[in-house]
Amino acid sequence: MTGRLMCSKALPVVVFAALALAALPSSASASALFSRLSAEPTERRYAPATATLPDGNVLLAGGFTGLPEPPLGSAEMFNPTTGGFERLAGGGAQEMRESRGEAATVSLKDGDVLIAGGSHSPSYLKTAELFNPGTDSFQLVQGHLVEERDGAAAALLPDGDVLIVDGCQKGLCGRTAEVFDPVTQTFSKLSSEPLQERYYSAAATLPNGDVLIAGGFQIGSNEPTRGAEIFNPRTEHFESVPGDSLMHEARGELGAVTLQDGDVLLVGGNAQHTLKTAELFNTRANIFEPSPAELATDREGPGVALLRDGRVLIDGGCQAIGCEKSAEILSVNPPSRASTARATRRTTHRARINAVVEAETNSTVYFQYGTSRRYHHRTRAQRVGGSTVPVSVSALLTRLTPGKRYHYRVVIENDAGKRYGADRSFVVPRRRRR
Repeated sequence: MTGRLMCSKALPVVVFAALALAALPSSASASALFSRLSAEPTERRYAPATATLPDGNVLLAGGFTGLPEPPLGSAEMFNPTTGGFERLAGGGAQEMRESRGEAATVSLKDGDVLIAGGSHSPSYLKTAELFNPGTDSFQLVQGHLVEERDGAAAALLPDGDVLIVDGCQKGLCGRTAEVFDPVTQTFSKLSSEPLQERYYSAAATLPNGDVLIAGGFQIGSNEPTRGAEIFNPRTEHFESVPGDSLMHEARGELGAVTLQDGDVLLVGGNAQHTLKTAELFNTRANIFEPSPAELATDREGPGVALLRDGRVLIDGGCQAIGCEKSAEILSVNPPSRASTARATRRTTHRARINAVVEAETNSTVYFQYGTSRRYHHRTRAQRVGGSTVPVSVSALLTRLTPGKRYHYRVVIENDAGKRYGADRSFVVPRRRRR
């Protein structure tokens, strides 16, 4: 990408550019660590509706305090800035229109949150509701799901519609899927069917708009599966993962979220016992990779949400001994590389300064520069997308003074820290005499 950077009066004019270089192997997001939050949610929540809101806060709604207790109708917010949880005012529109757990949950393009299906023991639900973050209120959706769906998976499609797949109806689990249209608030059944019969799977939207559907329990055997498939919204058909890649570990009742670098994090779940493990679906290689980091607490049926700074909130879920009020954070790794490169295209009044940076989450990059190592000036900050791909960045300085030596270095930073490139310098060429 290329853009012009504004400078203060009498300073050199700067043009900043960033260019992706060759990809490095394997997402390093797995090297981050899970750490338990000191603050606790206001309620124990198994299989809660969890979604990131436009202001960066995270909604936690419904879920079960444990089985066979009825589901909750309450909701609360996680504030990433304070690290605390706060319950929405009880009663009225601040309560869910229908208490439910194990619902399919998606943040829509307009900022509302769709909470569809789920169960209210012993009933499976066809109803859905929307949470409006502007009013902190819930409202029932006009239309109903085509089928009751308990433990369904859902993901946002590129056109703003929502794919809802898998789940159980009236005690039976089928191989079906449907789409929600937020404009008309209607649900319609897809003519195509998923490749596998499963329930309590997880879904996540990939960078190309496809949807990954992974894990869950196999119908009949009730055994967790390593199977995964892709929904292609352009053809509206389900396809095998390229290379028929399988999850590293079979798991059902898992949580999933797409990270800033485009990979999908899959956490926790059940494999005849609750799991602390996590893994990644590498969207560049189309393979599942184990994470060396484990959850602080084993969690079956957790809620998962991506925070603005690239961290991941994992909340709720149950362990073998029961459900507890707890949440944890997958940390953000600091930038791993900041290498200042030599200046190029030097003329009597301009030069291009260059660098290579790398960070696993969205980061800010800029150059410091000046006629000494105190620098005094900096280019306007530019966002660089999180990736394991090194990025070449440059800034074009103009209005330079012939014969002057200029020092510069690159700086890249994110929520977890900052890295400085080494100091470099160049001399602006003098105008040649004729």
